[in-house]
Amino acid sequence: MNSVSALRPDARPLDGGSDPAAPSLEALTCDLWYTLIYPTPKVRAAIEHARRAVWTEGLQDAGCSARRAENWANRIDQAAEFAELDGRSPSWDARVRRWSERIGVPLDPNRLAERFMETVPLRRVRVAPGAEEALRRLRRRGLHLAIVSNVTHEPPQAVHDLLTYHRLDRRVDSVVLSLDVGHAKPRREPFRRALEELGAAPGRTVHIGDSAADFLGARQAGIRPLLYTGLSRWQPERLRKRHAPWMKGALKVARWEDVPSVMAFYGALPSPPRKV
Repeated sequence: MNSVSALRPDARPLDGGSDPAAPSLEALTCDLWYTLIYPTPKVRAAIEHARRAVWTEGLQDAGCSARRAENWANRIDQAAEFAELDGRSPSWDARVRRWSERIGVPLDPNRLAERFMETVPLRRVRVAPGAEEALRRLRRRGLHLAIVSNVTHEPPQAVHDLLTYHRLDRRVDSVVLSLDVGHAKPRREPFRRALEELGAAPGRTVHIGDSAADFLGARQAGIRPLLYTGLSRWQPERLRKRHAPWMKGALKVARWEDVPSVMAFYGALPSPPRKV
């Protein structure tokens, strides 16, 4: 099952903390957008405009008229979102080559990535309140941490730059991007890659994310899902409507400060380190 549209909204979390024999937990995987970071509406609009301009200007440099370049840029933007919904996530280079061949003009993946880094204001996103401190404390308790994120429009270096700028890369042991795996959530492959890199068992791992794709993808990988609602008011309306049916039947948390206690529903956290 690849499409988010085919997900069943009546699914429930995996059984967990009500069982006294629930396993001890060893890892937490985290979604990125609207879980760890979020743009304000103004910043989101600026990001969307700038990323389309990257393609428009690149196509014009390659010989397209302004109108033709703008039309293709809009199609490229929409196609990326459809691919994600279908569970596909081609690499940045493969994506640029595909459109170059389809449009019939030379496009350089490296130059487009450089232009993206120079002009798209990804660094202006905000970190979710309490997220960095919660990750620091969970890692200090011995949990292995990974970010598992779909990448719909960006080159990978832009995402890594964003994580470095906001110091989130220091709080996790691994970063798994969908375009490095070739598949997007809700496919299980990104989650499996994270488990491999962390050396963690799926039944001892919790995934926190804001979407139906996070919920189902975690379940398909045998990971215990936790839906984060703390940034839902910042989501675009189309995302809120898509995710709403899933909120009713899922284990939820609204504040990062409460993540450790809610995770305990699924199993025991490692003991805090002793003070010497």
